[in-house]
Amino acid sequence: MPLSWEQLEQIRDEQLADDVPVEPHMLEWSERVATQYFESGGSPLLDPTAQPNLLHGHALQLQQDKAVHAWSALVPAKWLDYNGHMTDAVYGLAFAAASDASLTQLRLHGRRHFLATQAMTRHLKEVRAGDVLLAATRVLGVGRDSIQLRHELTATRSEGSAVVTIQETDLLHVSRGSLDGGGRLLERSALPREGARLARAIGLEQDTLPPPKHTGQGVRRPTAAAAASLYVMKAMAAAAPPLPPLKFTVCAAWTDPAGVILEEWYTYMCCCQEHFVTRAIGFDEARVHETGTFFAAESCVWHEPFVTKADDVLRVEAHVLNVDELRVHAMYEVWIDSSAEGVPDTPVATLEHILLHMAVAQGQSAHLDGSTRALTPMPEHWLRNAQRLCALTTFSPPTERSGKLLGTGVRSCGFETQFEDQ
Repeated sequence: MPLSWEQLEQIRDEQLADDVPVEPHMLEWSERVATQYFESGGSPLLDPTAQPNLLHGHALQLQQDKAVHAWSALVPAKWLDYNGHMTDAVYGLAFAAASDASLTQLRLHGRRHFLATQAMTRHLKEVRAGDVLLAATRVLGVGRDSIQLRHELTATRSEGSAVVTIQETDLLHVSRGSLDGGGRLLERSALPREGARLARAIGLEQDTLPPPKHTGQGVRRPTAAAAASLYVMKAMAAAAPPLPPLKFTVCAAWTDPAGVILEEWYTYMCCCQEHFVTRAIGFDEARVHETGTFFAAESCVWHEPFVTKADDVLRVEAHVLNVDELRVHAMYEVWIDSSAEGVPDTPVATLEHILLHMAVAQGQSAHLDGSTRALTPMPEHWLRNAQRLCALTTFSPPTERSGKLLGTGVRSCGFETQFEDQ
């Protein structure tokens, strides 16, 4: 729904962007587009009316590196956590916005028509307040009803620029027709032909570049040797209670205009549960310079084609699968709680990640080269607590979610599919 001038000014004021002018063409924007634009400080890359370049006769922003640059943002202080760097949940929001902007540029109607069945994220360096983030997107594959994208987020600050995090995501084009009758399952739908041809043309041109590092790889789990060296204290674990699940009631602010939850909120809920896992291990944010902190190095999330709506109750379960002195391997599952009327106990999202234990230099903040963070063994009592949580886990990780094998990376469907005019 188009916004009024007063609504635009209110959004601008809420994002503390008083120096960014409100212009007449913005009256056609949605609330989400306006919020992202003013939050970025007025970045022209987030202005959908900006004049793009041309590629093969198609309007699109394509730079010399052949990547699609469709999203950028200035990192505000509210995006940071107790470690002074951007919190894990915000990365989910950032990549969701990058996918949305890229899909719109590709004439594929935006992310609301897609389900991210899998998203693999690797964190390389830290992001802090004042950094300018820019997403560079490559098309890895285009199929009849899906597209695979790779986003690289680059942070720019006074010390220079560097790629800070990478996500590969498999986006399934879905039909929401079944939702009109109160249904919950999303159905596969063919990609819009014009957008599919454009995405394929761009992907083929980008495919002439060297393949990016780690493309198609999943979470690098602890090795068999590390698992074999794990000393699990079963007797101590028997006396300790397991981690209780967290429950959330989906609020309207977490949903799109159709009342369906935005997928990035699943990641947010898993990060809330991670907060309790690290504290059960012994982490205390007030003592990070003494005991160190945890840094999510890699994570992968799978989403089921099952719709979650406002007022649904979601349950988040945490499982510590493996630990050694340097890392914690955990998995989180989000379920629609069986107490919801007429809805079976249904898994809707699964997140797997590796937490690294790192030392923090006293009185210093992180630099782009990571010089103030160093991988270091966790304190002995932390390791014992982590082993205790691992011993409590009776959970057997599912081998498959959304038709994909867990532990594997995003697989490209290539560019063999042809999209001819009808």
